[in-house]
Amino acid sequence: MILPVMNGRDLVEKVLALRPGIRVLCVSGYAEAIGEDQSGKPLDYLKKPFAPETLAAKVREVLSRPSE
Repeated sequence: MILPVMNGRDLVEKVLALRPGIRVLCVSGYAEAIGEDQSGKPLDYLKKPFAPETLAAKVREVLSRPSE
């Protein structure tokens, strides 16, 4: 969630403002809580390091949810 120009949290907010239905998976090596989106729904999060199988399972989980 740490980026050169803005933090990942701000990026998520900007993306969700442009594409409200888009699915977002946050990935970080830091343990701090990621929080919620603007609607109060917790953001999906994957803590580094992780195995390729863990990434695949989390992506599958996020993409398989019904659209909002």
